[in-house]
Amino acid sequence: MADKFIEPFTKTVQHYLKYRPSYPREILDLLVKECGLSKKSIIADIGLGTGSLLNYFLIMVILCMVLNQTKR
Repeated sequence: MADKFIEPFTKTVQHYLKYRPSYPREILDLLVKECGLSKKSIIADIGLGTGSLLNYFLIMVILCMVLNQTKR
């Protein structure tokens, strides 16, 4: 059932990667500061999609658990 909702996104992921702007570094740094994230932090990325946000957090925390619905 969920596949019918996921399929349109998996077919267009190359366009998403090419044209979607990345997260501004200043916003990410502010999030790290305000949430008190450190190398001892454990975070979860739910619905990580392309993983662009995950790539940033992997250098900031000790563990990042991810949950993604797509079958890859």
